[in-house]
Amino acid sequence: MLLAACDYLPFFGNDNDRRPTQGPQADQYQKAMEYKEKSDCPHAIPLLEPLAKRGHGFEVAQFQLGECYIETARAAASAADAERARVDGAAWILRAANSQNPGAQQEAIRLYEEGIGVAADPAEAGKWLLVLQRNPMRRLYGPSVIDPDLEQALNKKLTSAQWSEAHARADRWQPVEQPTVLPPPEPNKADKRG
Repeated sequence: MLLAACDYLPFFGNDNDRRPTQGPQADQYQKAMEYKEKSDCPHAIPLLEPLAKRGHGFEVAQFQLGECYIETARAAASAADAERARVDGAAWILRAANSQNPGAQQEAIRLYEEGIGVAADPAEAGKWLLVLQRNPMRRLYGPSVIDPDLEQALNKKLTSAQWSEAHARADRWQPVEQPTVLPPPEPNKADKRG
């Protein structure tokens, strides 16, 4: 019975915002966050990307990676490079948002409201607001309070038809459980003696 309950852990938030807590992955994540806090995303991205690619359990790394890509777009060498960075950033944020990461869901509202890395779509922004409001993990992992300016802007921007569409989309939305991708095994030291 207890093992069967393990399948439900993501719905209760036990697992969703897990970060690496020990070993080389924790060190890698911590170093990436140090770079990100210093607005040095070009150094954070190569550290976050392998973690984000691990899938389930690494949604926070996906969200952080997406934010870094969008930040690098501001200083990109060309318009094409900036757009590629925004598209990549939006893709990582949406991957985390679809896995119930509340911070990523709030950012998804902004992406669709402003058309950052995705086509602007007010109804889709409204959908993400409704999904975030319904997300029980929001109270555990934040944001516990949804950005009131963002909510107010959407309330002013969306027509009643767009809100109806947003509600329909939110009602159809289902979280996506990503597979967990294990890192490649480290070479055995005994194999190197050869």
